[in-house]
Amino acid sequence: MIAYPATFDIAKPARFTRPNVFIRIIGAFIFGIVNWLVVVLLPIYAAIQISSQKEKYLQNETVKGWLRSYIGLCSYVYLLTDEFDGSKDPTFRFDVTPGGTPTLGGALLRYIMGIPHILIIGALGSVASIIWIIGSIMILISEDYAAGLFDINRGVVRWIARYAPY
Repeated sequence: MIAYPATFDIAKPARFTRPNVFIRIIGAFIFGIVNWLVVVLLPIYAAIQISSQKEKYLQNETVKGWLRSYIGLCSYVYLLTDEFDGSKDPTFRFDVTPGGTPTLGGALLRYIMGIPHILIIGALGSVASIIWIIGSIMILISEDYAAGLFDINRGVVRWIARYAPY
């Protein structure tokens, strides 16, 4: 199996709470804004940090904390946890292992090299939105939804978690 520099996992809770389905709608709007900030502004921030040579970008605990909260919000929106900041879930695991030598050009090249990932995440996000609707209805009825659907959403968030620190 390939070792990725960013890993993510979370366990399926025994049950979900019904009111969180409605709160997730608000969370989805927040996620849309945060997602834009991560995709557009994080590479610029990385380029500034790398060019100033103050510290390695992913060794900055603040950046790791932002990424952890971002993936936690993804986990909440994608029906993986009932914690608004999914990183507070005791089964949540997100680790980033920095490697290589970051360069200013490499940070800016991320925009071009990330296009295939963004397209795939967009396609997977479409599937995840259908799963979100089905899962939300199932949660409203029985406070749970199918493990297979959970696994698909966890895979989508895992792809996002691998791309975000890229």
